Amino acid sequence: MYNIIMRLVRTLLSYIVWHYTSALKSIYGIWTNFMWFVLTFFSISMLLKTLFSPWWRIREEYQKGAGMEKFFASLIVNSIMRIVGFCIRIVTIIIGLAVLLVCFFGGIIFYMIWLLLPLLLLVLLLYSIKSITA
Repeated sequence: MYNIIMRLVRTLLSYIVWHYTSALKSIYGIWTNFMWFVLTFFSISMLLKTLFSPWWRIREEYQKGAGMEKFFASLIVNSIMRIVGFCIRIVTIIIGLAVLLVCFFGGIIFYMIWLLLPLLLLVLLLYSIKSITA
């Protein structure tokens, strides 16, 4: 009986040491990988650098000596493509930042839950012992 109790205590202590050391490091690594993935997937830095570029580099070439009509037609097409590119990039940046915030706060919440899991395990164990004896 003494041997069984000692194994149980040793296993429980090993679990607690693992839970608060290497598991926390692994969770942090996974969390930073998620954050990196979101930043890379949405290419937020690249979208900020090309914020005012035309959408898909669609643009109308200005033709020299073609007249005012062709000049203004090219100006309007280029302006519209820049506005379209700006709007699509802004929406993508906003969605990317929202996903990044969800990932960030989700990681914090997961970390807090992970820290409280052994306490929850102990509370459930005591509650089950109380239920059995009642």
